[in-house]
Amino acid sequence: MLFSKRQFSRKEVHAMNEFENILHSKMRHEYENLPSQRKFITPNNLCGRVVLTQQSVLEATLTYYKKSGLNLNKFPVVVVADMDTNILPQVAEVLAKFPNIATCVIGSDMATQFADRGCVVYYPDDGPPPEWRCSLRETVYFAKNCGFSLIDLDETMNSNTFLQRYRVWPNYFENNIGDLANVYIHLEDQESRHALLAMANFRSTRSLCVVPITNYPQYFHPFVMPKRGDVIYEGGIANGNSTSAFLQKIGSEGRIFAFEPMKSFIPHLKEKFKDNQNVTLINKGLWDEKGTAYLTQNGAASTVVRSVRDENTVACELCSIDEYEAKNKTGCDFIKLDIEGAEATCLHGAMRTIHKYRPRLAISIYHKPKDLFEIPIMIAESGIPYCFYLGIHSVYGSEVILYGITKSELTEC
Repeated sequence: MLFSKRQFSRKEVHAMNEFENILHSKMRHEYENLPSQRKFITPNNLCGRVVLTQQSVLEATLTYYKKSGLNLNKFPVVVVADMDTNILPQVAEVLAKFPNIATCVIGSDMATQFADRGCVVYYPDDGPPPEWRCSLRETVYFAKNCGFSLIDLDETMNSNTFLQRYRVWPNYFENNIGDLANVYIHLEDQESRHALLAMANFRSTRSLCVVPITNYPQYFHPFVMPKRGDVIYEGGIANGNSTSAFLQKIGSEGRIFAFEPMKSFIPHLKEKFKDNQNVTLINKGLWDEKGTAYLTQNGAASTVVRSVRDENTVACELCSIDEYEAKNKTGCDFIKLDIEGAEATCLHGAMRTIHKYRPRLAISIYHKPKDLFEIPIMIAESGIPYCFYLGIHSVYGSEVILYGITKSELTEC
């Protein structure tokens, strides 16, 4: 349980104050000494490093460096990271426009030959391409798996429009150190504590340099992931990729109740899962109660606005996990939420289910600045003995997932 000074004697409160001071000092030291994961460099300071990109943005990459005034005869090798061998004809077509650039396509089987080399990761200035599978996160993750010892980001990404969505909160760490400390002591490993402090730094500075990328797939922490036969409640489906990944884990015995409020996604999802009887698609948004609201129309990033109706919003139905579970008697083993800032509200409407079934949790805590500590604290205050891990699955400081598992289940892992 979190500390509440009202429960203790003056002597005990003094002892806890001392503990808090020591803990805060430890956190400050770690915060001030976060190791750099990557840095920004200029095109004229490539130092012979490999430029790493993906096929979908290869031409934009080469065009950018050509406009930067580099001598193409001395251009660094461009490594195209893409596991799809069918991209070779498209790569050849692009390279025909840039005949003086040496380029190769690599896969994970070639990883050792790049060990201890440095690379520069580039994406166009308007952010990652729209294809979900071709993300900057995947490219940096690929670079790490290929053994690159120093991963830089091109300076164009320092002003990237994608980053502009994140407001800088000066002194975020110091202003919230008490709440962050409450989360810090509940995290099970140093990797998670490092991730927490790195995200606090990102909120304060918007610098990508200290943001680590977790070395396991999103929603699949080694101790906190779906298992065979699980009943999963999934909030936020979009293109259904995570749902497909969950299906591989739960097998034919499991069930997925997939909640997606955007009607525009439903036809594609119905087609995608038409042969999967264990996927139930629900065209509703998850909330703390039943009702109707309006969604901003922004694709997978659409958000709920309860009462604003205009040409930029669409109506959607809302329901809670507690309501749906109680009505359908489904049980619940795993909850995944990525619902664009509505996670805390949804969890309020899922507490009965959480208390009853104590499911594993994979909750996004990056959409709102205070989600980083408010959501873990809310779950910890529920009284259920959850153990927490924190994973960062995007170099942009997004896709930050809180993983929760009860102590009793963790001891069985």
